[in-house]
Amino acid sequence: MVSGLQMDYRRFQSQAQLACYTNERDAIREYDATTPITTNLMGTFKDLDYFEWAKEMDVVSWDNYPGMDTPPSFTAMCHDLMRGIGGNKPFMLMEQTPNQQNWFPFCKVKQPGEVRKLSWQAVAHGADTVRFFQMKQSLGGCERFHGAVIAHDGTEESRVFKETAALGEELDRIGRRIMGSRIESRVAIMFDWQSYWSLEGCVGPTTGFNYPQ
Repeated sequence: MVSGLQMDYRRFQSQAQLACYTNERDAIREYDATTPITTNLMGTFKDLDYFEWAKEMDVVSWDNYPGMDTPPSFTAMCHDLMRGIGGNKPFMLMEQTPNQQNWFPFCKVKQPGEVRKLSWQAVAHGADTVRFFQMKQSLGGCERFHGAVIAHDGTEESRVFKETAALGEELDRIGRRIMGSRIESRVAIMFDWQSYWSLEGCVGPTTGFNYPQ
């Protein structure tokens, strides 16, 4: 493997997909000059240079789906990274699940209060918006067992629905006072996708080497 060629391909891949996004954004802008346009980012996702993408987005948004063994500190870093690529402006938590995720080896049910903690963690790190996927659980398709505010029983009597509604009431009471807030940090972590690609793509002993970690 020639590392320089790999880097060129990584840049091409990110830029080509970004061009698709900007083409779609510009097509929307011909008919709508004011509605903010964004797309789902995914924390430390390797393939796309999010610093370049953020320049083309009206608001940075991302999907937070921590695994069973994801430490809260890593999720906190991802929130900070999303705020950082957007120039320290508030970001949007585009997606999280109110219950289980469906693509892990074990689909762990969220504990009472767990979604509330995850949501307020996002707000504390600069999120102006906390959203969920999905509202109503699919009856078929690949995400039919993914959590939802309204589960397959179709009622509002579940713990998940009641906790989500209570969270909404909390955010509604406090949100207007903190929306638009800026985080003033005393320390910083340097995170760079070019270094990410280069270090993980080097020729040599790379087993166990993980740039985000």
